[in-house]
Amino acid sequence: MRSKFKAKDIEQIACDGRVILALSDLIFADKKTAIARVHIPATADIKTACEAMEAAKQRVKYAYNIDLILSPCPAEISTAADNYKEVCEVIIRAINRDFNIDNFAAAEADSGVFFSFDLHIPQDFEKNNAELLYELKKQFKKLGNNVNISVTIIREYRQKSH
Repeated sequence: MRSKFKAKDIEQIACDGRVILALSDLIFADKKTAIARVHIPATADIKTACEAMEAAKQRVKYAYNIDLILSPCPAEISTAADNYKEVCEVIIRAINRDFNIDNFAAAEADSGVFFSFDLHIPQDFEKNNAELLYELKKQFKKLGNNVNISVTIIREYRQKSH
C-alpha cells in the first residue's frame, strides 16, 4: 500500500518543468481517479505535449496508484486548437495545395488525438475518395499511433468560364 499523499505531491510528480509546467483545479473523483488541468506552453508541439501528458499520468500512477486525467487549461485550449489546425493544414497541403479544410475540430483523449474536418478538393482530383482517405490516414499516422481522423470529402464542382 502506498503512503498518504497531498495534492501538491501529485503536482510535483506530474510536472516535468519543461513541457508540463503546472497543474490546476486538481479534483479527486474517487480514491483512484483525479482530474486536473495541465499548463503546457503554447510553443510545445502536439506530439511532445501528448507524450509529456502520458508520461505524467504514468508517473502519478506508479507513485500513488492514481489515474490522472489531464486536460489543457482554458488559456491554452484555443492555442492548442490553432496548433492542431496548423498541423492539419500542413499535412493537407503536402498532399495537394488546392485542398482546403473547413469545420475543423480537434480533441485530446486518453486514447489519443482526434481530428475531424471537411476536406474540399477539386472535382478533377485523380484519386477516388477511398484512395485519398487512405493517404490522409497514412500521413496523419506520422504524428503518432494514437491519432485518428474523421473526414468528410467534398468534391468542388467549378464551372468553367467561357
